[in-house]
Amino acid sequence: MFIPQPATVESPDLPRFSGRRATITVLLLLSSVAAEAAPRQTPWLTGRALEHQLSNSRMTVHQSGQTLRRVLTNLSLRAAAPHRIALFLDRRVDPDQIVELKVKDVSLAELLNQLTTQHALKIARLGPVIYLAPGDKADRLAQLALEQRRELRKLPAARHRELVREKPARWDDLATPGEILHKITTEAKLTIENPETLPHDLWPAAELPPMAVADQLTLVLFGFELSYGIASDGSSVRIVPIERGKE
Repeated sequence: MFIPQPATVESPDLPRFSGRRATITVLLLLSSVAAEAAPRQTPWLTGRALEHQLSNSRMTVHQSGQTLRRVLTNLSLRAAAPHRIALFLDRRVDPDQIVELKVKDVSLAELLNQLTTQHALKIARLGPVIYLAPGDKADRLAQLALEQRRELRKLPAARHRELVREKPARWDDLATPGEILHKITTEAKLTIENPETLPHDLWPAAELPPMAVADQLTLVLFGFELSYGIASDGSSVRIVPIERGKE
């Protein structure tokens, strides 16, 4: 959920967030919960600038009795700088968990680490997206992304360039993962051999920063314990269980 109206932060039931002006506006992409689209004119923070802000922003948070969804949403709302960071909450995580958190003058990275640790979550990185996954799944996501990049290098050069080229992505409220995946693959001139394999779900509206098509596919599939294999000519993908994704 993303709330783009800073004027609402004075509500007394919201958590208290404070920090330097260098802190970051965080876009929260909550899988399988309602969301509002962030203003598209707001620039994304990626690359070295993202790493710098995660390490150097200072945050003070006193939070009690709010849901994880609400805390993360209001974290994005209270940050001061005119940039967005993409946070994606894995669909297997309950967004209505209650948060008890009190930190003072810590970096945004440390704040997120403390928050995720309290809820048995772990942070994984997928391109410019900070992915909040169940604690026993996060390391596999990073490993899987590396394995997929190695496989892509075996493709014809033109197809390899297309699948690692960074593109933004967005979808509307109540889009199904199948619809999202179809849009991504169609734009990349890929055919899905077995689209019926992907379970039905309803996702909130979201927008992603520019990221590789290969990583977009991973982001959609990972929460279902799924990955993909790609044809040797790069023309199609086949959805597979993650355990088989290494083959």
